[in-house]
Amino acid sequence: MIIMRIDPGSVGERMGIRISDVVLKIGDKRIRNRNDFQDALKTVKKFDMIIDRGGLILQFYFGL
Repeated sequence: MIIMRIDPGSVGERMGIRISDVVLKIGDKRIRNRNDFQDALKTVKKFDMIIDRGGLILQFYFGL
């Protein structure tokens, strides 16, 4: 799922997520679309996210 927007002041903005990053996984769940993304976030308070940033694979850790 491609990040198209980041809300000002959001956790994503504070952690360095960028527009056009591609979310590959949240925790152990593969993310293919917005529904996968939203469902994965409903069940967790702390999670890691694997993203592809122009071919560079990065891992972020979030604690909400």
